[in-house]
Amino acid sequence: MNYHASKLVQLKAKGNKWYVQVTKPVGLQNGTNKQVRRSAGTTDRKEAERRQHRIADEIYRDFDEKLDRLKPQPAIKFVYDMGPPDPLHAFRPKPVIPKVDPAMLISRIQPQYIKGRPWNRIKTKNGADSHIKEFVSVIGDIEVGVITKKHAYDYARYLDAQGRGNSTIKTRISSVGGMLTWCEQQGHVDNSPLVNLRLKNYGTATEHYEPLDHGELVKLFKQPMEPRERLILSILATTGMRLDEVALLRWEQVKTKAGIVYLDLTDDAIVKTEGSKRMVPLHSGLIMPNRCTGVMFDYLRDRDGKATNDASKACMPFVRAAAGPDPLKVVHSLRGNFKDFLRDLDISKELNDFITGHSSGDSAGDYGRGPSLAIRAAAINQIDIRFLNQPDDA
Repeated sequence: MNYHASKLVQLKAKGNKWYVQVTKPVGLQNGTNKQVRRSAGTTDRKEAERRQHRIADEIYRDFDEKLDRLKPQPAIKFVYDMGPPDPLHAFRPKPVIPKVDPAMLISRIQPQYIKGRPWNRIKTKNGADSHIKEFVSVIGDIEVGVITKKHAYDYARYLDAQGRGNSTIKTRISSVGGMLTWCEQQGHVDNSPLVNLRLKNYGTATEHYEPLDHGELVKLFKQPMEPRERLILSILATTGMRLDEVALLRWEQVKTKAGIVYLDLTDDAIVKTEGSKRMVPLHSGLIMPNRCTGVMFDYLRDRDGKATNDASKACMPFVRAAAGPDPLKVVHSLRGNFKDFLRDLDISKELNDFITGHSSGDSAGDYGRGPSLAIRAAAINQIDIRFLNQPDDA
């Protein structure tokens, strides 16, 4: 069958990646759902063009299979060879046909799981709910006790064909695995099967954000901007903190100890992990506004109390103006810049990770409390921060 020719489309919402797009044949169209897109896994047009033919062939083969299933199948005529009668038929054991327990179907267990376990974030809860429903749409609504690793790999292959990244595939299968672990705790299954899966070859490789180069850093802070954005970007670049950690700061978290001004994330701060609860010294050359009370930044918070989205929307135009349209250079890139600053100063990885919250932190350490505040401050104060273009170094 002749299908529509494929074309390449670039989606800004997907990090400017290129997608191969094909219009579905009429028999497979459903309402406004008339096209299929699959990721080429790259932001480079020439590379996408090299991959376009292979991906389009995969889409066409998928069309063939789906259209074949729509064709009426010829009736099957069964011919039975009864053979001689079995005189012992009435005495032979009858085959046991297992009965489906409707109460153990995924669709029945899922609402109990979503409602029954504690969730740290509404976003995580909603994501798990969506991922499990998608899993059911791929492998069917079966009993939780008959789910196997094969079902997880079938789901991974489906997500791979949709152009999902490897980290996305792992996250979605982890959502299903979380439900099965809960089922194990409730006695619905003996053992959760979705452990020790090998998923590294499924999905596109994760693209890591890149630090800004020195010229882009200088250009970033030379731009006119509101004091709010200048302060948050300056703290990000000189502490290596995560965007949400800074966006949620309260003035009461700015403390002084032995002459060192630092940000205290050890108490009730909203951080990514327990290991992120730490004390982060401020660079002695960073000019801070006069101390106030309450929140340091007035970015809008979502249902989970996070301010990442609003803060990112406010800061990204300045990053774009400095670094151009490169999708791998974003606000989070400043965290990479900070880690590079410490590496270039030959600061140990242990100290680097402790400052940026990649270790056990000040609250979760099992073996002591890590490098002292003075040692952390000494490392940070070695960084040349003239790129901030503050009044004293303008």
